[in-house]
Amino acid sequence: MPNDSTTRDYPLPHPDNIAREDAGRIRDAIERISDDMDGASETRSGGVRLATPAEAAAGTATDRVPVVARVKSMITAAINAVVESMEDLADDVDAFTTSMTTALGTKLAKAANLSDLSDKAAARTALSLGASALKGIATMAQLRAKTGTDLVGVDAAWDAAKWVNLGNMTGAVTIDASLGSRFYGTLTGNVTIDVSNLKDGQPVEIIPVQDATGGRTVSWNARFKWPSAAAPEVSTAANTHACVVTGVAAWDASTIFAAGWKVTT
Repeated sequence: MPNDSTTRDYPLPHPDNIAREDAGRIRDAIERISDDMDGASETRSGGVRLATPAEAAAGTATDRVPVVARVKSMITAAINAVVESMEDLADDVDAFTTSMTTALGTKLAKAANLSDLSDKAAARTALSLGASALKGIATMAQLRAKTGTDLVGVDAAWDAAKWVNLGNMTGAVTIDASLGSRFYGTLTGNVTIDVSNLKDGQPVEIIPVQDATGGRTVSWNARFKWPSAAAPEVSTAANTHACVVTGVAAWDASTIFAAGWKVTT
């Protein structure tokens, strides 16, 4: 009796066989097919075992189903390529952002004084800025000396109003009014005080201070004009403020209209 079978060894009927005998072979084939279908991981097609879901996920069984590991490798490579591309894109975005920030900062810096415009003078006129758009901030020295044409800042204005220390004073002392308007110094001997480089209307304040010895006298140049022609009295006690003098330069800047008083501390 012919005993043919499939490549998976399923029994096949044959025309030369008795039907009764083939019925058992067919039943056996069907049962084996059913068993194989229940065990999906053992399903065969052309002698090549298909991967189970676990094998596909893990990329194993490369010896019998090489396509699984190969596909996983391809997918992994594709994912890595996408990740690398995204990282490169992020780097490019960072570089672009930095470049744009720098360029914008440069542009704004130029825009601050309109230096990037083709017709700067017209733009300043249209904005009612005039020459002020080209000005810097005046320094303390410029304010005190009345030099330059820069703009006045709050800090520099207060710095210019600070007291100027004349150090030790004795003999003929000429105060340079271009250095400020408020002055103090320590009397180490008898002094005669004058002021130079006055400006029209400039206020002047002077405080001589007795040293640890005390007893120093203070005289004033004839340019000081006092109420009733009487100069202030002077405290001679050691380590005291000898007197306080406040005045203002006349319109011709050659005379100081002043007043003063004696203090005891």
